[in-house]
Amino acid sequence: IVSTTGLFAQDSQSQSRGDIIFPDKSEGRGKYMPRGDQKYITTEDGMIRMFVNVWGEVKQPGAHMVSEDIDLLTLLSICGGPTEGANLSEVKIYRKATDSSQAQIKKINLKKFIENGTTKGVMTLKPNDTVMISETFGHKIISNLGILSTTLQIVTLYFQIQYFNSRAN
Repeated sequence: IVSTTGLFAQDSQSQSRGDIIFPDKSEGRGKYMPRGDQKYITTEDGMIRMFVNVWGEVKQPGAHMVSEDIDLLTLLSICGGPTEGANLSEVKIYRKATDSSQAQIKKINLKKFIENGTTKGVMTLKPNDTVMISETFGHKIISNLGILSTTLQIVTLYFQIQYFNSRAN
């Protein structure tokens, strides 16, 4: 599988970890660069890049290889921006702590940025950070109204069948 800077590994064990094979022109074969252990990657164009993950309410979620000095707003632009139901008042960034197995969680209010343009608190990302944008409560309700409507129709149909069966007897 070709990426912008390398080939994703084809064997199942390496692929499940997301390893990438980068061309090594001096030896005539690719080098494995495991994502989990890798902090920064130097690409053929000499740029230093890193992987970050974006989950939730963006148009293109997933793992993205980005430049090393990317900020949250630029990353969201790369991901196509937030979806209509994105909760921008509480964007979470999960960062693995270097001294423990627990992640640090930073909450950022991007809604303030949109309202008044202040970039205070809009942070620069680090390798393997995970950005999570949840769905607003109102959007959850609206998006699930179809399920509620269908459930109520089934319940109504059930009672109508019961009513007609009792009248037929």
